[in-house]
Amino acid sequence: MAIVLVSRKHPVAQRDAGPYNARGLERMKRMRAILASLFLCTALSAAQAAEPSQEAIARGKALVDAGDCSSCHTSDPAKPFAGGVRIETPFGAIFSPNLTPDRETGIGGWSEQDFYRALRFGTAPDGSRYYPAFP
Repeated sequence: MAIVLVSRKHPVAQRDAGPYNARGLERMKRMRAILASLFLCTALSAAQAAEPSQEAIARGKALVDAGDCSSCHTSDPAKPFAGGVRIETPFGAIFSPNLTPDRETGIGGWSEQDFYRALRFGTAPDGSRYYPAFP
């Protein structure tokens, strides 16, 4: 699994004058909701062995579109959210991670607690830190 690091000076972090203004905070909240929706749609459907409703799929798609997740997590349009996008930073290049439900290379093997810790505390399932890409 790739660890994504983005400097606060990187253009991605500078969009909308930084993540700490009101608009930036709203954007972070939306992104967390999008990632949570992605995770819940994949994890819950796998855990319950039931397909998500069309309404849940439509909501997840709307959240993913609103957060523009594919811009950073899709390097090959044939493999959406598979990661691999190279992002240049002042301290070297980083690559976006795979957000697919694949258990081996994506987040499909994550528990709900793993996902919560990643979004809230920037901690990977193995205990390493995602900083500065996550909180």
